[in-house]
Amino acid sequence: MYQYKRRNRQRDDQHLDRWLISYADYMTLMFALFVVLYAMALAREGSLEQLTRRLGDLFHAQHTVVAEPNPSDGIMQQASDDMLYGHGLKPEGGPDLVDGRSELVNFNKRHQGSALSNLEQEFNEALLELINSGFADIQRDEDWLVLTLSSSLLFASGSAAPSANLRAIIPSVAKVLASSDNYIRVRGYTDSSPINNEIFSSNWELSSARAAEVLEQMILQGVRPDLLAVEAFGANFPLSPNDTAQGRAENRRVDIAVSKWGKPEGTDEPLSDGQATDDNESSEPLPDYDEVQVIELPSGGIRITTRRESSEQGEPQP
Repeated sequence: MYQYKRRNRQRDDQHLDRWLISYADYMTLMFALFVVLYAMALAREGSLEQLTRRLGDLFHAQHTVVAEPNPSDGIMQQASDDMLYGHGLKPEGGPDLVDGRSELVNFNKRHQGSALSNLEQEFNEALLELINSGFADIQRDEDWLVLTLSSSLLFASGSAAPSANLRAIIPSVAKVLASSDNYIRVRGYTDSSPINNEIFSSNWELSSARAAEVLEQMILQGVRPDLLAVEAFGANFPLSPNDTAQGRAENRRVDIAVSKWGKPEGTDEPLSDGQATDDNESSEPLPDYDEVQVIELPSGGIRITTRRESSEQGEPQP
């Protein structure tokens, strides 16, 4: 009997609820873990908001603040240009340009082509969507009808390769001009940002190449080649200041300028200003000299040529 009671007492003394201690420790550790994870999530969210705010301030500052140039950047750029091209690069230069876009050179001013008002109306109908979206503009005065097309619509940046937009727009332009005999100038313009890549060394070349590409596309669409001419103005005659991105975008353009003067039917070559068509005057070219002639100019210089001037028609050939 004693042994039975002792055995039962020992069994009663065992702590069967000891597992609660381990369970409580486990729950405490899990609670601590989730607290740490929650704290890390809050910290990450705060860092993300701060990063987003800083990036927003940075992009906003790019539109409002012009950073001062770093002198070392110019040195590195110059060194890079020297390594690639040597010292053969020359800066853009030349005499000051005079705005002669309104002047007619080598045009016959005796025959007027299609009415500019009619052409303007046809352009407005054919290019209505482009005009409303701001990619095209039409201006007309007494002598010229000028259709302005944004270069960003026609070409990629720094390129004169025709885009799909160019090939889609020019047929509508050519359809208006194909039936007219007005003289047409295709004028290329750029912004003031310098360009110097493996294809174009200056904005002059870029503006000329873009205008020539538009001219070629117009010829392919049926515009008479004898009415066309290319003019390149580079960064000159901007429409807006070049100190903003919007202004530079407006200055990168191609103008298709249509003159009120046209080419008379049956005329092989346009007549220059004031050139007379006297029937008594011979239209055949004068024969060239057999030998090279050295001609002294009034300014003190000389000209070496074999071509006989028209003023020498009556002089005997030496």
